Amino acid sequence: MNHQSDDNSTVRKKNQALILKTIFSSRVISRAELAKRLNMSKPAVNEHIEYLLSLGIIQEVGEGVSNVKGGRKPILISPNEAYGYMIAIDLNFNHPIVSLSNILGDPIDKLMIQKRIDDVGAKEAIQASIEALLQKNRIDTQRIHVIVVASPGTISKNSNSIIFNSQVVDRVKIDIKSYLQQLYDIPVIVKNDVDMAALGEAKFLCDEKNPNLLFVSFGPGMGAAVILDGKLHEGENNSAGEIALMIFSETGERLEMDLSAASLVNALRKRLEGSEVACDLRQRADDFTFDDIVEAYTIQDAVVREEVRRISRLIGVIISNSVALLDIGTVVIGGEYIVFEEVLIAEIKSVMEQSPLVFKPRITLTTLAYEGGTIGCFDVGRDYIIQHLTKRKEEER
Repeated sequence: MNHQSDDNSTVRKKNQALILKTIFSSRVISRAELAKRLNMSKPAVNEHIEYLLSLGIIQEVGEGVSNVKGGRKPILISPNEAYGYMIAIDLNFNHPIVSLSNILGDPIDKLMIQKRIDDVGAKEAIQASIEALLQKNRIDTQRIHVIVVASPGTISKNSNSIIFNSQVVDRVKIDIKSYLQQLYDIPVIVKNDVDMAALGEAKFLCDEKNPNLLFVSFGPGMGAAVILDGKLHEGENNSAGEIALMIFSETGERLEMDLSAASLVNALRKRLEGSEVACDLRQRADDFTFDDIVEAYTIQDAVVREEVRRISRLIGVIISNSVALLDIGTVVIGGEYIVFEEVLIAEIKSVMEQSPLVFKPRITLTTLAYEGGTIGCFDVGRDYIIQHLTKRKEEER
């Protein structure tokens, strides 16, 4: 066994991946600038560039400006956007969607999925949306390099199966990864939807000065995700951030039982039963929904706003405790509860002001709405392509 050869091959692939990642992020760059940024010799960079050019994933796009008067103009390198595509599938409860992008993660098109992940026939609905999207854009499945799925629930570390164990969805296990891989013979990556939304937020909010971020989401489901030093922290079992499973009493009551959209509906129903208190929800059907609550909140219904204020303060306590544990300076709030923005932010900030935290975090609502998860999926897909491309091509040769 030639260990030296194996070591050289590993270093070569790492350097190629590093060069490719830099080209992807820069969009247009010269060989000389690559060598400078990555602290590599120009001959080494040239060798890797020639190999990547032969794969077709990058291309030469003309001449740049010489740094020396009268000097030779550098040949510029850029990603070949036509090399292939990625698919992102965000299975959030209310707006499941399948999206298409080029290998850089630039969005091309998207379609709604007609079923939730926990509905009967969900897998077939996902397949139908993928095939409709590809047909609409005249793209063959052979040109798709990776499919990244963002789903509620805990993602099994060994199998990538989706495990639901909550008040929102009865305990079920869904193996969407095997289903899609068998259909298309394409690599499939399954991630938690809140984790992917956090990656999407981090793309715009995290930098060298602010590398940490806490993302929390509340609505039909609830969860959190943590970005530490610019990287997603998934935990030993892919279940970091499962705040729905936190207990807040000795009897084992979970936070989800007091904070989910279903629990908000139930709390208001109980409050109105046997009571004469005036509330807009009395004018609606007995089985009023979360959407009805949102409408009542919008017209300043006092009872609804009082209940929203109560859960907002509890969310503030969760955030305060999380910040105390993690020492994070930026907190982003997402999920369906952002429709309660006025009360939600006011109560959370009130809790923060009363908390003993020495360093108060910056708290903001997401500006990406339901796009954050898709952006995160494309980031994961792009990294996968960069890390696996050269190895895959060498195996094909």
